[in-house]
Amino acid sequence: MGHRYSIEKAEAFRLEGIIIENILKEKTVLEPADVRAIKEMNLRLCEGKYYALLVDPKAGSTITDEARALLASKEMADLNIAKAILIYTKKQKILGNIYLSINKPHVNTRLFTDRDKALKWLHLQISNFEAEQILKKK
Repeated sequence: MGHRYSIEKAEAFRLEGIIIENILKEKTVLEPADVRAIKEMNLRLCEGKYYALLVDPKAGSTITDEARALLASKEMADLNIAKAILIYTKKQKILGNIYLSINKPHVNTRLFTDRDKALKWLHLQISNFEAEQILKKK
């Protein structure tokens, strides 16, 4: 599987191909500093290349308003092709919908209740991105 990076509230590793997975530990509250630290882990894992992201927020994990706004920013979108966020609870669904509709992330982002569907969607986004890159070169 390769490198695996951890901070107090999350861990990140290369799941497959160019897909990186971020697991948020149970009952954590992500602050802006955590969002920045997770982005740094992702950038180390992708080694300066484009990547897709699967986010798995475990039970009870949440995010502050400030961290959610930072997460949606152009700064945090660097090299990220697409982001699939798994949701397990009503609270996560509400926060996810706020993130999509109010924060409007710079990265193409979707919420999923099914891990396999999330991964299929990420693979589709990667294929679309790769096709766009080929067309740009012509």
